[in-house]
Amino acid sequence: ILPGRIISPNTQLGPRVIVERNLPAGTYSLRQELIRTGD
Repeated sequence: ILPGRIISPNTQLGPRVIVERNLPAGTYSLRQELIRTGD
């Protein structure tokens, strides 16, 4: 994924890695989701 790409909110890029679209259009940030879900 390159900077400037349009991504859907909460897109799963990998295990517990979620995209946060809380920045201006065309930008995004990645955060490590440390919350265990179901396991």
